[in-house]
Amino acid sequence: MLPLLLAALLGQTGAAAEAPPGSEWTGLPGEQQAQPAAAEPSAPPPAPEPVRPLPMPPTIEEPLTPSASLALTPRPEKPNLTSLYGAAALGSWHRAASVSLGFPVLQAKVLMGLGSNLDVGVEYDTLYGLMHDLRASARWMLWSGETMSLGLVGDAGPAFYSKTPQQDAKGARWLTGRRNVNATGGMVLSVHGSTPRASRFFLSARCLLSMDMEPVQGEPLGGTPPPVVFAPNLLTEVGLEAPVSEWVSLAFRVGLDLHGRQEDSLVMVTGSAGVVTALP
Repeated sequence: MLPLLLAALLGQTGAAAEAPPGSEWTGLPGEQQAQPAAAEPSAPPPAPEPVRPLPMPPTIEEPLTPSASLALTPRPEKPNLTSLYGAAALGSWHRAASVSLGFPVLQAKVLMGLGSNLDVGVEYDTLYGLMHDLRASARWMLWSGETMSLGLVGDAGPAFYSKTPQQDAKGARWLTGRRNVNATGGMVLSVHGSTPRASRFFLSARCLLSMDMEPVQGEPLGGTPPPVVFAPNLLTEVGLEAPVSEWVSLAFRVGLDLHGRQEDSLVMVTGSAGVVTALP
């Protein structure tokens, strides 16, 4: 009897050891439990996209490669061919004007091309209100090369003064050598570079013929002066026109005037600075 009881106890102990935890509360001793179904294997995760390496930015020591740098195309400069003091003509129906401040006169000038070689216009000079000289002006280009031009210039017109000749012994007439009617004629040579906006240098020599219709006798016993007195003068000038844009140039001039009348100054130095611009 005792051996059978021990065998029964040992059988229950082995069954309890083989059962999963918690199964002693759900079934009777010796009862077989159903095994849970195996979980289906999950799908493998998608493979990550390959990482593309980014190029390193250039350092200060490493210059940009030609492919990375921007291709800059320089804009060509438009030429400036507008000249009022040189020998080169403006061209058919082209117009230009200039204003200059200097000693002894202030000047304003306007020219218009009547052909490929001829320019005509007007010119006004004033000795700061003491003299007003208005003249018709013309320029004829005789020859033009690659870097040089040669031309004839001339002007003529009346002049008006704020003082009478008796009151103007050392005034506008003495400084300028001009009188009631003045006419000039001469030649001008200009030299310029080959670039579109090269400076233009010019040199001119003109003869000024003044006509005095109000002569004054300076000597007490000199008698009555003639009704008209003519006097020659030599005017020389050198300068340049420096273009600053397609339409505008800066003009600088210096000159030396030699007066042929005894009542005038023997030599007068002149100078001016101004602006030359093309007109629409």
